[in-house]
Amino acid sequence: MNTAPEVMDSRILAHTGNDFRVYLRLLKKKLVTVVLDTEHEVHYERVDATRWRSRSRSTKIAEVKDAGKPNERELPPGTGDGYLWRLYSYWRYEERDGGTW
Repeated sequence: MNTAPEVMDSRILAHTGNDFRVYLRLLKKKLVTVVLDTEHEVHYERVDATRWRSRSRSTKIAEVKDAGKPNERELPPGTGDGYLWRLYSYWRYEERDGGTW
């Protein structure tokens, strides 16, 4: 089982209230290895005193060829081998039992 992190790098590009624009460099190793530079718009919304929800939508996904090597290069979005074109995620969070569920 591979226990290496899939997020190689991350940073906040912009933040206003509950809205964020973030950068993630993702690594996926299965039969092949792929590195992707991605950007996302993320919105957090409070539901009540102990519950939140969020939605994230990719705004850019670019495959990285030769990641970590001197000749590393980011391919234009929408090109490459097509491992991932869009990513949307929806999460619900609840504070209870001294933690976050």
